[in-house]
Amino acid sequence: MREQLDNIVKTHDLIDRTFDSFWDVYDHYLEEQPFESKEIGFCDRDSINAELYGYAFCVTNELDFDCIKVYIEIFRKGETVSCGDYWCIYSLDGKKFDDYFVLE
Repeated sequence: MREQLDNIVKTHDLIDRTFDSFWDVYDHYLEEQPFESKEIGFCDRDSINAELYGYAFCVTNELDFDCIKVYIEIFRKGETVSCGDYWCIYSLDGKKFDDYFVLE
């Protein structure tokens, strides 16, 4: 099963696509919420580290299809405790279904 999951992630370039999507959402957040973002220490791309947390095959009652979720953790520069998460949900054929940007 792990080999099949890795193959789907690699074939559809889900990790790079998730990072690209994250940076688009993050940049949009900085533009739309300038005061809030600066208040929590998000000034630009250099003020955070975005790191791959992992990916998983998911069977859920919320969706009517099996999916793959790719997770990114967000850290302020110099900190080791995550201050947010971003994840994308993909169908098994690599189509993006939805994404979530959550700050703690």
